[in-house]
Amino acid sequence: GAGFRMATDMGLPPDEIVSRINALLCKDNGACMFVTLFVGRIDLSSGRMEYCNAGHTPLVVVPPGKGAEFLAAKKNIAVGVLDEYAYAQQEAVFAPGTMLLAYTDGVTEAERADHEQYGEGRLLAYASAHAKDAPSVFVDGLERDLDAFTSGAEQYDDITAPAVLVDGESAKPGV
Repeated sequence: GAGFRMATDMGLPPDEIVSRINALLCKDNGACMFVTLFVGRIDLSSGRMEYCNAGHTPLVVVPPGKGAEFLAAKKNIAVGVLDEYAYAQQEAVFAPGTMLLAYTDGVTEAERADHEQYGEGRLLAYASAHAKDAPSVFVDGLERDLDAFTSGAEQYDDITAPAVLVDGESAKPGV
């Protein structure tokens, strides 16, 4: 929390933010706690995003007029596992009208009573079919789709899925 806010307030690049959080978590980490983390910074005028994925689920990207796909991510480890790990940063450029969806693994691992999981295929199919929705509508619809799939089965993990529409001038979030 506080370490992340301090690192972002300093205007550090994503890989440095992740490295600093890793150092904080590795210090006196007798409980062997670790956290997956995705940090990205988008320049809204150009659509350019710098990002660092530390063991987290990949971002779903839906370019205008195309199907959903996962954003390529280097295989960085979660933070809190190995002190002084060299996290690799990447960059991507998104066209105006691109929908970005971050999500926790509780989304893809949500299960029905027969233990079938929602899965990556259903997530990509949903994102492709609803990419023209406003971000808040997109996220609300995903929640309804998950509820319909699980049919009231007990939830075992957190489910978080914020979406952002990159429109070339500003980002329109949906949480």
